Amino acid sequence: MTKKRDIAQTILRELALSRVIVRSGAVVLPRIVVFAPDGHHVLQLELAEDEESQRKCFSIVRLFMVWKAASGFSLAL
Repeated sequence: MTKKRDIAQTILRELALSRVIVRSGAVVLPRIVVFAPDGHHVLQLELAEDEESQRKCFSIVRLFMVWKAASGFSLAL
């Protein structure tokens, strides 16, 4: 089970990473950190412009989380 402290550290780490990316002038892609029994998995997404493609993308992420028996996740932009 993922602890609150672990989630808080992940959120702060992802926020710091986003700041570094923005300061470098690069585009920040959405990142999802999935908390699963076998460890943390980082998914980086390039979202399409249209809403239907975005739904398909997040549907795949949801299936990944089910497959990994995720207990939670963090989304960073």
